[in-house]
Amino acid sequence: MQKFRFLILLGLSFFLTESICAQPFIDKPVSTGGNPVGIWEADKQEVQAYVPAQALALVPNIQFTGSISGRLTLEAGGGYQADYIVRSQVSLTLVIFGAPLPIAVDVADTTLSEGTYQIQDSQLILVPNNPTVASDTLSYTVEGDSLHLVVEIPLGQFAALAAGIIPPDDPPLAVLSLKKVGEAGGSPVEVTADFNGDGVVDFADFLRFAGGFGKRSGEEGFDAKLDLSGDGVIDFTDFLSFAGQFGLKT
Repeated sequence: MQKFRFLILLGLSFFLTESICAQPFIDKPVSTGGNPVGIWEADKQEVQAYVPAQALALVPNIQFTGSISGRLTLEAGGGYQADYIVRSQVSLTLVIFGAPLPIAVDVADTTLSEGTYQIQDSQLILVPNNPTVASDTLSYTVEGDSLHLVVEIPLGQFAALAAGIIPPDDPPLAVLSLKKVGEAGGSPVEVTADFNGDGVVDFADFLRFAGGFGKRSGEEGFDAKLDLSGDGVIDFTDFLSFAGQFGLKT
């Protein structure tokens, strides 16, 4: 899942002009979790942003606007479908040797994927079916009929410069808000990958799975528990099923 880029130029040797933010920045969001099952939509819903005070002190004239449009479906059975786009615009003005230098960035990032999701406390972990796409972890809050996703804003090519100014435990954040428009059916996820029976699908189970990977029914060392699809071979299909259950508790 791609995250939208919010590029901030932190000028260490420039003088910066003062101006008012196009959209006021919010206090640091705190996620509380909740039941995220449902069909969630946004139609050019305003995106809110949090920027550490340390960064705002150095770039007081930064302006930010953003919006999210699209749909995120989180099924009771543990599947998800994401089809939304986030647009963001960032601008600021540098004054170099007395001359103003305006800088503007306009970014549109699209998220289009499907797979399975897991919940750990107030974190939503999206695991795409496409194995070449990395999993994505989002903090979230369900508040009435609203789902608020909190994502870290990458600093792109300015990350190295920002590292010396912005504390790693206080990064810029964005809040994506969607409204619930329907229910998402499905039966609860059946946990079948807790191979050692300790109540959680974790790394110990992965090691056991890896030890049996590639084995077929009738071969020495074949463990039927690892054949999650029941097709007689422990293969990539079973791995996808295992990955979808990783972190779940029985």
